[in-house]
Amino acid sequence: MNAKVSCAYNEGSVEDSPFIGAKGFSIMIEVDNQKTLFDTGMRGRYLIHNLYYLGIEPNDIDRIVISHNHSGNIGGLPKILKDRSKSIDVYINSLLTEVKIKPPELEKKVLFHEMTGTTNLSEHLFTVGPFGPLEEYVIVLNTIKGPVIIASCYHHGTECVLSSVKKITKQNPACLIGGIHVPRANRISMDPTAKIFSSFGCPSMYFNHCASPSGITFLRVHFGLENVKDFYAGSSLNFEV
Repeated sequence: MNAKVSCAYNEGSVEDSPFIGAKGFSIMIEVDNQKTLFDTGMRGRYLIHNLYYLGIEPNDIDRIVISHNHSGNIGGLPKILKDRSKSIDVYINSLLTEVKIKPPELEKKVLFHEMTGTTNLSEHLFTVGPFGPLEEYVIVLNTIKGPVIIASCYHHGTECVLSSVKKITKQNPACLIGGIHVPRANRISMDPTAKIFSSFGCPSMYFNHCASPSGITFLRVHFGLENVKDFYAGSSLNFEV
């Protein structure tokens, strides 16, 4: 069985493609005959546009998982709800239990689930968290080659996330997808992050969002072009599970 991971929203988009790049983060995960949307970007109309070019309609989505309460992660949720004709399960952390959807009639289309620690979503997919004061969550896809960690920002650092996933799966991560929060990336500041990734077996890396172009560049200094790639809106990866 195969799983597909696609970038639905990011500051950058695939060159010469119809995808829109805009501030925010969203990943579509297709596995176990289900579609899980991880975060919703900032602007719903851009998200709907990009999902269309991924071949996905709002009603196709089986669940939504929100990593943490930043506008670039949750801003597109009302538009998804508006464009659906049926309700949907939305997984949130404890800080989001009082979230209000506007206009209020959209709340009838959502069933919130509060994540506590490891939350199973399907046979090969689960969430891990919470991490730090933002109670950030990541998604883990179990593949034949090992766990794939999909994260928005790693606001509380990468080591705690990688350690938690390794403790649960008994394996080093095979792949990292998403952002790493390095707003002032330079060679010196990226050295500790590179050291952490090396200590977990140098997983393949596909970065976007708050990894920043400079952060991606300096990680390539450590791991090479083939091991650190961009993962902009419109990009997809396939994994055997």
